Amino acid sequence: HPISTDEQLDPAIAALPDDRPLVLAGLGSNAPMMLGERPQLLETIIEVLGKLPVTGVVALGAHRDPREWTGARADNVHLTSFVQQRTLLPACDAFITHTGFNSTLEALSSGVPVVAVPMFAEQPANAARLADLGAGRRLNVEDVTPGALHEALTAVLDDPGYRARARGMQRQILGLPPLQR
Repeated sequence: HPISTDEQLDPAIAALPDDRPLVLAGLGSNAPMMLGERPQLLETIIEVLGKLPVTGVVALGAHRDPREWTGARADNVHLTSFVQQRTLLPACDAFITHTGFNSTLEALSSGVPVVAVPMFAEQPANAARLADLGAGRRLNVEDVTPGALHEALTAVLDDPGYRARARGMQRQILGLPPLQR
């Protein structure tokens, strides 16, 4: 497997309900610097997940303690500073991501469709490619509204084609030699 991990999943996340789709949202380690102290993007993600029949896990960023989070909260959304992304992704039904290189590779290696919200560097190109491949939907960060995110996430969850194409990419990746080679 191109991406392997020996990380044990946080027991609180492992114990989350299993009666509906699991959606992970993570914007990368640089997101807190890019988003500022009261990041509207994270608020929008939490708000939208809270209104959908899903279980959400939102990684707020390494420097954000969820107990001190003063933003949006929802009963069906687990807030955490950090999530063992490579460990959790194979158990997810969708991934809201900034589409950094590692997150994109981890999502595709796990066969998980994405809602891409690129911010900088290689992220817009990765997001565009994912959308071209049909393995996810792309939203420009400045266009993320509750309505737009709700529509994109619902499409990725409800249309089995996104999952099938993400799984197809997973099979192709599984056929590649290890990254070291």
